[in-house]
Amino acid sequence: MKRYETSEFRIDETGIALLRSKFPYRRLSFHEIEELQIRKSNVVNNHIVVLIMGIALIAAGLYIGEIFGPINISSPKLGYKGERH
Repeated sequence: MKRYETSEFRIDETGIALLRSKFPYRRLSFHEIEELQIRKSNVVNNHIVVLIMGIALIAAGLYIGEIFGPINISSPKLGYKGERH
């Protein structure tokens, strides 16, 4: 049997090994398994909350950048003895 491995599990001749940091923490033999379902799903359960948090963080970053950024870039610069350049 060909060996198949991902970051979460490994399948080989002895059965299925559940992995943490590429080290098995639990091994299941094929005799123990009655049913196996592998399906693709989302990593994030609540997309709306993630979207709102992202927009809030971007807005906060822009606000903080405006506070600590250059002040009054369009104002005229004064030179020696208050003369405008």
